[in-house]
Amino acid sequence: MADDLKGKLETELELKSTPDQFFNFWKVQVHQAPDHTPANVQGVKVHEGDWETSGSIKIWDYTIDGKPGVFKERIEIDEENKIVKLIGLDGNVFKIYKVYNGIWHATPKGEGSLAKLTLEYEKLNETAPAPHIYMDFMINTPENSEPRRKWKIKCGKALFALRTSISKEFIDHVRDISSPKEVWETLERLFSKKIQQELDANEKISEARLRRFLIRGLKKEYTPFVTPFKDGQNSLQLKKVRQHKGAIIVTADNSAYPVAKEGVVKIGMDDKSMVKLNDVFHVPGLKRNLVSVSQITNSGKYVLFRPKDVKVLDNVKTISADVVTSGERKGSLCYVSRRSLCKEDKPN
Repeated sequence: MADDLKGKLETELELKSTPDQFFNFWKVQVHQAPDHTPANVQGVKVHEGDWETSGSIKIWDYTIDGKPGVFKERIEIDEENKIVKLIGLDGNVFKIYKVYNGIWHATPKGEGSLAKLTLEYEKLNETAPAPHIYMDFMINTPENSEPRRKWKIKCGKALFALRTSISKEFIDHVRDISSPKEVWETLERLFSKKIQQELDANEKISEARLRRFLIRGLKKEYTPFVTPFKDGQNSLQLKKVRQHKGAIIVTADNSAYPVAKEGVVKIGMDDKSMVKLNDVFHVPGLKRNLVSVSQITNSGKYVLFRPKDVKVLDNVKTISADVVTSGERKGSLCYVSRRSLCKEDKPN
């Protein structure tokens, strides 16, 4: 579980400054940061140690997305490899992350340098986003403003392409994500986490709970019929089979099950009383059949729900019973009015 919360973001910047100049800025000149980016950094001060000794602790005052924040870090300096590591100790970022470290490593490239920034992080919970907003903040300097502008344009185009191709079932999971990479990783996790997972046959799960998982997760267009045919092991037979692409069944626990095929199924005790169901979905991974009552009644049959079972009836001649309440059917749903449920008190 903890490993799922850990992550790493990386990016590279081409700079005009040499590796030594970039390294020295982070080692001894970081107090000048407010002069370079006053809109982002308002102040840097030494809390323990000094400006250039490894192990010294500094406190940053910054503004991100119009909100002020504080970041306390301990610097680790690798003189030989020109690496600076900022170990996060306290501040606003720790409302979201358990671990937050930034690592700068500059190497020669032409007359300038190639600076690589790595953010190591561990989320407090699964709902926390990856720290892309802090990555953007750390690389937002006047020197790289033009490359960053071009990158944001490409990023925006990629996000647009992803979001416009995502089905409605999953758009809420990625609506607020600002990185194409994180959108892709989120979708991959949703599809792969439980897509092959099946209910343990030995696990005791109540029928009521199982029905809730199935029914609550289905959208209206999936009400005709859902069934998990598995290599001919199911007694029902799917006829007039055709491939089905694009539809996905999402259950109440956010498990995603793709629809593989669709066709026609006939159910009943004999040929005379058979009920023909169209638009039947073959959904590998589900372990129960779910049938639409409205589709059965459309075929001219009756559905009788009793305290311990349910029956599909044909050739009904008479019905003798006390009517408790009544309603009307609209489309595939039945509605009972409030008036029919309430008994009006009449004056004496």
